[in-house]
Amino acid sequence: MIKSGFSDKWLEELKSRINIIDVIGSYATLTRKGKNYWACCPFHTEKTPSFAINEMEQYYHCFGCHAGGDVIRFVMEIESVSFYEAVKMLAERAGIPLPEIKEDENIIAHKKKVAKMTELMRDTAKHYHSNLRLPDGQKALQYLRGRGFKDSTIVKFGLGVSTGFTEVVDHLKSLGYSEQLMLEAGVVNVSKDRYFDHLSNRVITPIFNQYGEVVAFGGRELEKSGYGKYQNTINTPLFDKSKTLYGLNFVRNYKKNNPLDSIIVVEGYMDVISLAQAGIENVVASMGTSFTQYQARLLKKLVSKVYTCFDGDLAGQEATLRGLDILRSENIDVLVISIPDDMDPDEYIKAHGVDAFKGLISSALPLIEYKLYLAELGLDPTNPTSRSKYVEKALSVLKELPTEAEREVYLPIISEKSGITFGGLKNTLESGRFTDSASTLTREEPKKNNVDKDKDMSYYTPARFVLYSLIREMSYADLNEDLLPYLEDDTHRDLYRYYVECKQNGVKLITGNMFTAVEDEKEAEAILSPSCNSEDNSISSKYFVESLASLKRRYVDKMVADLNERIRVEPDKAKRSELLSILNELILKR
Repeated sequence: MIKSGFSDKWLEELKSRINIIDVIGSYATLTRKGKNYWACCPFHTEKTPSFAINEMEQYYHCFGCHAGGDVIRFVMEIESVSFYEAVKMLAERAGIPLPEIKEDENIIAHKKKVAKMTELMRDTAKHYHSNLRLPDGQKALQYLRGRGFKDSTIVKFGLGVSTGFTEVVDHLKSLGYSEQLMLEAGVVNVSKDRYFDHLSNRVITPIFNQYGEVVAFGGRELEKSGYGKYQNTINTPLFDKSKTLYGLNFVRNYKKNNPLDSIIVVEGYMDVISLAQAGIENVVASMGTSFTQYQARLLKKLVSKVYTCFDGDLAGQEATLRGLDILRSENIDVLVISIPDDMDPDEYIKAHGVDAFKGLISSALPLIEYKLYLAELGLDPTNPTSRSKYVEKALSVLKELPTEAEREVYLPIISEKSGITFGGLKNTLESGRFTDSASTLTREEPKKNNVDKDKDMSYYTPARFVLYSLIREMSYADLNEDLLPYLEDDTHRDLYRYYVECKQNGVKLITGNMFTAVEDEKEAEAILSPSCNSEDNSISSKYFVESLASLKRRYVDKMVADLNERIRVEPDKAKRSELLSILNELILKR
């Protein structure tokens, strides 16, 4: 990760002035157990605390979703800000002025590349939009007008069309952009050295970030192609669909001149555009994935109330639940708009008008009432099995409420529909003797730990354990030689150098500061995770010896392979003999 020009020494000084417990404690309720503080993870929805903060070492780790890092990483994630912005916030908190930053060449080059990519995306969007004026673009223009979009709306949202496989490539090349930059920006694909527009012959919707910059494109086919009705830009340096809400830039602009107390979240781009044209401008769309904590925090910065409005069919109604608990976890008031007749918002407003849609908004259900409504679907009050399943689902919903008072508000409703007494339901709820498997309640799944994807664990597993043992200064971690030659990962080498530097200078090694010393913070967290450690020192001691031996064998094996190759191609007999002698020594060390 680019450290935005701050020196490691200054960052360590900043973190020495801040207690991570105080920072995280302002976002979550902490409870001390043993040497650590614990909380329900602020990065995924959970009932049992699995989020641990080590005050002595100044870092956090979630055993549920594997989030972890130092105080800077925490602020970046919780506030959805860049490294620089997180450091600035912490410096203000600590009363420390920011230093003059001398950016290194890598940072300068990165910023220039991002700026150039942003220009490319803007020029691409302009080109797609201008295609609507060409003869080849008339079919797309008629399609948009046929959907009821005015020309002013088409201009406002920058809608356009791709008219061929290579025309956008040729246009961007004429403006001086390289094909490689087009590829990295997600505008084109490449096959057998041929660059082409993967959204060709589709109606194009530019996707903006919250600041109004074009970062991606969505494409809807004009004719059935067999490649999917909708296609979107893949994730790029400019675009992450889990961190983007379509239309948020328009809502931010709207708020500048209008009161804004709520935002409506819909599923599709066209829903946003259709509602905005009808005068409902506080609308954003998710990016086709389950709602994320990052997106919830983007909304929280603007409003305290969110309406969710998804497809009217049962599958669409149940799909809304995936994101609602995430919104609720951010203390956002959540209400659900249900659309009848299996319609989406765009279809409903065209069929019934904007006033009818506003009526749906006014009758939106609070989150818990909506979940109870789903639990009731299909209930047959005369069938004991049906009533039993309803009670299981309904009580599973109530179990998620934080207070007894809130739960008791809804128990009379369940009692009336199920025919079971209030007291019986309350006793069952308190005892927990009901099945959760039938619950309609869904929540955000903990994030998968993808740090090990595509990694050779025959190296990473022993290397992490050796480094963990050294950093933790475990009693069995006896190392009488330089470990550096055996380390294959840059982050491992950086951590080991930091460890050696602290030992040589007699400086106390603070685990939290190690995140500043490396680029790959996820790999650092994987090393520092206690999951690889055994409480039995005799087992850990044996594993340490075996892990160190494994790293040495890998090193020697690579040296042997390299020497064999050099011997094979070496024409000089004397040099070949010298190499053979070295090879024999290495083989003996095996």
